[in-house]
Amino acid sequence: MESDFLFWTPRVTLAIHGGLYMAGANSEVFEFTTENLTVNPGDFDSPAFRGELSVRVADRFDVSVDASWTSSEVRSESRDFIGSDDLPILQSTTFKQTPVSFNLKYFLQDRGREVGNFAWIPRRFAAYVGAGAGIAQYEFEQIGEFVIEETLEIVSGRLASSSTGTLGQVLAGVEFAFAPRAIVVVDGRYRWAAAEMRNDWVAFDDIDLSGFSLSLGLGLRL
Repeated sequence: MESDFLFWTPRVTLAIHGGLYMAGANSEVFEFTTENLTVNPGDFDSPAFRGELSVRVADRFDVSVDASWTSSEVRSESRDFIGSDDLPILQSTTFKQTPVSFNLKYFLQDRGREVGNFAWIPRRFAAYVGAGAGIAQYEFEQIGEFVIEETLEIVSGRLASSSTGTLGQVLAGVEFAFAPRAIVVVDGRYRWAAAEMRNDWVAFDDIDLSGFSLSLGLGLRL
């Protein structure tokens, strides 16, 4: 059976997270999509996956770097028009994000205690708060049939945009140590971010990349 202490104070934590991302979807391209297609803002919510590396720089402070990935695909039809064959006019909208951020975490209590010079005993629970900044890359794409309202012509096409913007975020969570080197992490964070619309969507305002994510992670202390 594994002992309930370590012979050193861990300095590095590697973690993998999975959870839910709730998109803000509060910009012109989303308004245009929800007004013209059978799409709701909540349809852009999606599963979220994140890898994170944290380095202990003081008793209660960690510096971390993480990379996340989210992807939603929404199938829809035109709200106001149908085809000449009385069939729906169909499309598919894909929204992907890959944010990368650097964060500073502050733990509200010590994560463990040293006993003499040769043992470190982890605390069962350790809560933290933090903030970070970084970049967010996105891809927004619509494929299918579209109506040209001036002529009522139905055309097939692909409308795409991709770019990178800056982000800022706040975060909070709790680590549960179920073994000296293994932890379960519950983490919540809100991200503010936006980026330019390009290519087929260049006439639109910046796309909103903000949103809230809640995740459950498994971490290893080294």
